[in-house]
Amino acid sequence: LEPVALTLLLVAYVFPIYSLWVSAQKIPIYSNRTEAWDIRNNTILAAVHSGEERVEVLGIDGLPVGGIRDFDPKGKKGFWITKCAMDYYGIRLLVNTP
Repeated sequence: LEPVALTLLLVAYVFPIYSLWVSAQKIPIYSNRTEAWDIRNNTILAAVHSGEERVEVLGIDGLPVGGIRDFDPKGKKGFWITKCAMDYYGIRLLVNTP
């Protein structure tokens, strides 16, 4: 019983370290996505502030982080992100694929 318990204990110690390592590998990806979202937000806010009816923004691909893609048209998966943004900001978004 001791060898089994020791093995389980070692696995219990190693798994959090492995999880941290996997998460740390994604930091640059999340950093780039944060910058892309900030640029997109600033572009939209500038268009809203200047009274434009629509604005062209770059779509953000969520696939590298296991998410969904934010591309037009409605038939594509992820359009709800664009729709919610249009409702939130009160402006029509034209999303270009990266």
